[in-house]
Amino acid sequence: MDHGKAANDWKDSGAYNKDVEGQFKYTDKNWQEGFNEAARTGKPVVVVFGSEKTSHTKSLIDGPTKGSRDGGNDAVYIFVDKNRVDKSTELGQYAEKNVGNDPDMAYTGIFALTPDQDGKPHLGKLVANTWGARGEISSVIKDQLQYAQRRMDQNKGKFKVPDAVEPETKQNEGDTPEERPEVKDKPEQDDKPRSPELTALEHINRQREDIFGSIVAGRNENVGADSDYREAVERMLQFKIGEGEHVGLTKDQRKQLFDKAVETADQVDPKETALVKQFLDRELEEEKKKGDGADKSKVDNLTNYRATIDHMDIADGITRFERGLFHLNEGDLEDGVKDIKDAFERHPELAKQPSYIDRMAKTIYAGDELDKAFPDLNLKERQQELEKEKAETAEKTSEDTQEREPEKEPEKEPEKEPEKEPENVELKDSDEDLAAIESLKESQGSIKEALAKIQAANTYEARLAVYDSAIAAADAVDQGDLTRVTALFQKSLAEEQAKPDAAPDTLNGIKNNIEGLGRLGAADGYLRINKGLFEMAQGPDAASVEKGMQAIAEGARRHPELMETAEIAGPVVEMAKARGVPADRLRELLPYKGVSEMMEKAAYPEVQKEPESPSDHKVEKTPEKTRFEKVDSLAKLNEAIEAAHESGRPLIMDFRADWCAPCQMAERAAWNTEPVQKAIDKNAIFAQINLTDSPEELESLVSEMKVEGLPANVMVRTYEKPDGSIGLKEVARTGEEFGRGIAVIGEARKLLAQAKTGGNQALVDKAEQELADLVIRFIEAGAR
Repeated sequence: MDHGKAANDWKDSGAYNKDVEGQFKYTDKNWQEGFNEAARTGKPVVVVFGSEKTSHTKSLIDGPTKGSRDGGNDAVYIFVDKNRVDKSTELGQYAEKNVGNDPDMAYTGIFALTPDQDGKPHLGKLVANTWGARGEISSVIKDQLQYAQRRMDQNKGKFKVPDAVEPETKQNEGDTPEERPEVKDKPEQDDKPRSPELTALEHINRQREDIFGSIVAGRNENVGADSDYREAVERMLQFKIGEGEHVGLTKDQRKQLFDKAVETADQVDPKETALVKQFLDRELEEEKKKGDGADKSKVDNLTNYRATIDHMDIADGITRFERGLFHLNEGDLEDGVKDIKDAFERHPELAKQPSYIDRMAKTIYAGDELDKAFPDLNLKERQQELEKEKAETAEKTSEDTQEREPEKEPEKEPEKEPEKEPENVELKDSDEDLAAIESLKESQGSIKEALAKIQAANTYEARLAVYDSAIAAADAVDQGDLTRVTALFQKSLAEEQAKPDAAPDTLNGIKNNIEGLGRLGAADGYLRINKGLFEMAQGPDAASVEKGMQAIAEGARRHPELMETAEIAGPVVEMAKARGVPADRLRELLPYKGVSEMMEKAAYPEVQKEPESPSDHKVEKTPEKTRFEKVDSLAKLNEAIEAAHESGRPLIMDFRADWCAPCQMAERAAWNTEPVQKAIDKNAIFAQINLTDSPEELESLVSEMKVEGLPANVMVRTYEKPDGSIGLKEVARTGEEFGRGIAVIGEARKLLAQAKTGGNQALVDKAEQELADLVIRFIEAGAR
């Protein structure tokens, strides 16, 4: 728990404001200028989120963070009142999403900034965070700033921000010199009447930042090179075809960003943009009247900013085009065409922008599909021109390189090698780890390179050849390397979950990387299924349908878990139904529960005529025993596995040990409660794997299930291997929420022991109830 002083002792709001503004040069009122200073100086940013009413705020700014600020000039510090900050800004959005009121406690985040396409600084990756006012926060800041600094160094020279303003000037939105006249008034006078032009300027600024910040984040292009293996893997894990390498965010998260940009663009008031233009034109004219005495930097800034305001007049079209392009790059042709058509109808001038045409021509639908929707754009012709230009550029680059090589060889080669060695010494990962990462990166690159040729494959045979090439690349993925790198992330996840102040962003990032590795490992199955669907849909005869079904069956045999998802099983069943595949044949080739469920949902012909007791994985059988307590031998484990396989239910393996205090808490608060046991009896098979004496015969299971720490709860599905033995495939495991729940229970019990009050008992009861509910959701979700 937090050891700082929880209560704040400001006499009133005036004392609070004076304290904050006296200690922090930058606050929620002028945070953008703080970002600009960080970008100019190349320093990381430390943001303190609190408020007059938020516990530990005064203790934090008077103690740990003040000590950090006084201890050096290694970061830019910003205080953000989480209740007062504009929710439309990126700091406001961050506060609302990550800080909130639960727990209602002061929060400190350490960030590295990242430039957008115009060089403007924005929040980058969260390097570390912590709650409350613990004394060790100072050391946390000191330790983590070195990593934040490394990320800032990667973007050195990429930021474009105005020169530093005079000390007495404060700007609310940083790089907009137009705000200068009124914004430099005292912060306390926020309620002073302001001109309509400046009010409009601030509003438009917020909208502009929200719109284009969302678009840049939605595009989510590659980050720079970094020695940290997390960064190296993160750059190549997302198994997608499209524009750029989409890192860190899921498809749904990126779509939400584009939706947000469209929503904000639709709220732009033309009257406000007209007022802003009027103001900027007047300022520009006044400055130019000075002739030779005019401030050239100010003229340039005003001119450039005036041009960006013109974009706000067509923001509703720009945002729809960007969302449409996102849909195209994600394989959603219909939605992509709909959005882009909407954009061009709203603002026909966009359809004449060469950059827009080129971006459309680079999508996988350029050619026949998009030419039908946009016949006047000649996208197929432009695509061919771009490919020709690319080939010519590559050839010219190759020639230039060959011409220059003799000049470079004699002088620099011997001197450069010793200079590079110290960088490698700092790597945390072994040579084997980095070699494994590079191997996987090459494999993924080969798969993407093969799939990229689909857009040029205009015949059935040509597309089959592309799929075969991609499948060959997927088959070449080194499973040993995959296991090694996955283990790195599993270990990192366990270490991060063990931290009392584990950063949600970091945890989610690690989990995304693990999921990405899983996608790469399953690519050989996924691509075979896609090839099979293509053969069934486009093949010339019944033989093609059968070949397609065989390809799908092979992909499913390699990765049975794929057929347990509606996203894959659904299209397979629908295609089989459309092409007249008999129910018996479909079940014979794909004997999976997910397929059976989709057949029932799709009212598959003859599905009602099936026997009542089909083979394994078709209809779930009620097991005689659902719980296997204290499994401490291979024989008992096999009993549980066989029960799961026979019933078609998932198997929950609860790894624990008698010496593990959190395991005992989890048993008492969750697994041994009546609601949880009822959920187990209804949905799953439960096996408590007791590792107290570390029986040797179970060590291989611990390794196979990647158990790095206790307690660990892994849910698996069984499947039959080609040799007839039973295999296990993970479908879920309890994550950081489970670990946090156990930690909360432990702290609550500690409070109860210290204070011995009824209130603390209620806290314990509530925490245990929430953990039990979490476990029930885990069981029910994994059993679907």
